[in-house]
Amino acid sequence: MNSLPEAMSRLQGMIGQDYLMRATIVDAASVDVEVVAREEACQECIVPKEFMRDVADDCLSGTGYRVRDLVYPGERAAEPCRR
Repeated sequence: MNSLPEAMSRLQGMIGQDYLMRATIVDAASVDVEVVAREEACQECIVPKEFMRDVADDCLSGTGYRVRDLVYPGERAAEPCRR
């Protein structure tokens, strides 16, 4: 089984250094992923969200997690899950 940090590191390597990838664990099976554009990044140049979600879920395979919410630069993050 892969770890979440390893999976996010692979995803970060794919997206490059113009963007920062952050994952927040929501529950035992899901994470919220936020894409943060660095100052010099082109915010419109990032791949479509549907594609990024598929790539992120693929990187997460073997971790036990899937993407619940994917937030792009300029979007508001979902409220954390509170139980």
